[in-house]
Amino acid sequence: MLSHSGREYLALVDIATYAPFVAKTADHLDMMVHLDSQTRALTVLSWEVPERALRLQFVITGKDRTAERMGFSYSSIVASGSIRTMEGELCLTGRDRLFDCARHRTHDLLRGRALPRDARPVLLSVPPGIYGAQVCGHGSLARPGGRTGSPGDSGAKADFTVILHHYPHPAPRIAPIRLPGLRRFGVEEEPFVNTAVSSLHADPTRRWRQL
Repeated sequence: MLSHSGREYLALVDIATYAPFVAKTADHLDMMVHLDSQTRALTVLSWEVPERALRLQFVITGKDRTAERMGFSYSSIVASGSIRTMEGELCLTGRDRLFDCARHRTHDLLRGRALPRDARPVLLSVPPGIYGAQVCGHGSLARPGGRTGSPGDSGAKADFTVILHHYPHPAPRIAPIRLPGLRRFGVEEEPFVNTAVSSLHADPTRRWRQL
């Protein structure tokens, strides 16, 4: 269980690929446009939160049924999307840190303007790959009509449950290379015959008779 203070939104960010800087005078609209482009690039997933201390739990699974079952149990999904990490380092952070990085080129997600203890970024070490993410809200943070889990569920103690369905990066594929003059073992290949040329050699006068 993690704790983080909320203000407008929280974000799960891939440290290696997220582009933090926007402009020295970046405003709220600039930040929304930037987050939208970074979301489409699979470097960040953000969702709206109230301005108070929040409790979050993260669940990582590689099984389809587990992810589907948990998504059904906590069916009040407030955000969903995909995020990719090549180095296995995700960062949970909030509006203040993202704005600080957006306005200062020399700042990054883990180092920058001093923040209160409960608003500091949290580094998450995960297996590299692509993650299908679902953010489920509980209690008053659930969407109207959504289920929030039974009282015995561990998610009922959290404000948000973040379910990360892991898809490993595929192994690199190498195209087969066939060298000229080599034959597959145990396979007899018929020689290539150019019928036009072979017929000409068989009967040298044939070409002239056709004219």
